[in-house]
Amino acid sequence: MKLFKLPQQNISTEELQTASEAYGLNQSVLLKYQRDFELHVNSERITNCLSAVIEPFKELIPNSSICGFAPLDEDWGRLFPATSPISVNTSTCGTTYILINLNLFPNMTINEQILSLAHENVHLQQVEDGRLKMGVNFLEWEGEDWYKRYVSAQTKNTLENDQTLYRKLPWEVEAYAFEDNLKKQLDKT
Repeated sequence: MKLFKLPQQNISTEELQTASEAYGLNQSVLLKYQRDFELHVNSERITNCLSAVIEPFKELIPNSSICGFAPLDEDWGRLFPATSPISVNTSTCGTTYILINLNLFPNMTINEQILSLAHENVHLQQVEDGRLKMGVNFLEWEGEDWYKRYVSAQTKNTLENDQTLYRKLPWEVEAYAFEDNLKKQLDKT
């Protein structure tokens, strides 16, 4: 497990335009939110908190790059799904990393934390296998462009807390199936 220092993201005009349309915010506000988010994620306070939170799980995610955030009272916090404790992202430098919401993840049960990490590890494996490719303004699943469908699903998830479209994305279907099977196994113990 490696704590990941999020580099300053090089955001394209196209990505800013897409985000601006999705969230109803102008591009300069979105860019400010991104820079504030980067400073927050890389702060000593967040890094120290993340280290303590993920220590029990270091064996489950030995080679993963991880960073965290805690969006309380942060203007940019509204750009993240309010109920998502963990996700996989790709930086503009090409590093795929796990992002942990430090307001949500520590409040989950140990089984929920294990299930969430296992779910995200499915995505890391999908990326490693070349089946899922993510970038600043693209997302491909098994060679097919899914970017617009992903943005639509993610926007609905973030703004309306509605995961209907999101859970139908094929890489999510696979990860949730794995998670459900693991949950059945954990429930037996």
